[in-house]
Amino acid sequence: MFPNRKNRLFHTLFFALLALSVTGCAHLFGDHGSARGAATSIDDSAATPDRHSQAPGYFRMRLGRFTLTALYDGSIEIPSTQLKGASRAAIDRALRIVKQPASVSTAVNAFLVDDGERVILIDSGAGAMQGNTLGKLQANLAASGYAPEDVTAVLLTHLHPDHAGGLITEHGLAFPNAEFYVAQAEADFWLSDDRLNTDQPYDQGLRRIIAEYQARGSFHTFAGGTPPIEGIESVVLRGHTPGHTGYFINADGEMLLFWGDIVHSPGTQFANPNITVAFDVRPEGRARHP
Repeated sequence: MFPNRKNRLFHTLFFALLALSVTGCAHLFGDHGSARGAATSIDDSAATPDRHSQAPGYFRMRLGRFTLTALYDGSIEIPSTQLKGASRAAIDRALRIVKQPASVSTAVNAFLVDDGERVILIDSGAGAMQGNTLGKLQANLAASGYAPEDVTAVLLTHLHPDHAGGLITEHGLAFPNAEFYVAQAEADFWLSDDRLNTDQPYDQGLRRIIAEYQARGSFHTFAGGTPPIEGIESVVLRGHTPGHTGYFINADGEMLLFWGDIVHSPGTQFANPNITVAFDVRPEGRARHP
């Protein structure tokens, strides 16, 4: 399955680090002849660049026949008190070594995979579910040259609010032409009667999201480790949640694995993979993934 390990390792680490740190944008190539993914033209007549507003939050690269775009949804702070699996002293020492504060600001990102015929979104950001530091995906999607209507499929790594909340807006479906896919084990956990009968705001919000897609026959599940759609393989990464999933593409020997929430605090978890975070549903499973 992985004949070219050097390519796989490079691209996996590249997007892994990108998922932790994307805060701006870069164009690595130009216009491909359509509005999709078109590079923003430079206005040579502008005398003074705007040095005060935030640059659009997206990053683009090519992988074989695929155009890949990382989309920044915003950031969230994770206090070090939420890190588990090591002593408080060991965690504090690891943060000091890498000069990280006690509360680490962590980026939330989603990824577009465009093969020229389909536009596949991996994760959807938080939408309006987690405050005003998140929910920027739609604006950055537009800045990158895409519209919500362009998205043909949404694959979720898991059903936490900062990954699934962006599937819906106050006006309805955020991606009206998309089919929605999630691992069966993930759906079984979050959509169980025990969870759906609670009065927790997120459980209620998730119920609404699923119901909207189910109503038009666009909600789909798949067995972990099987392809949810043609050309994309799923990889079982359970631990953070019961059905946590990565997505793997192979473009004629160039390979890339997309994942979310495998690492929350790189300064501590790269040094000690046994460190987990308080909202890992099954930390004993997650700690086994270095």
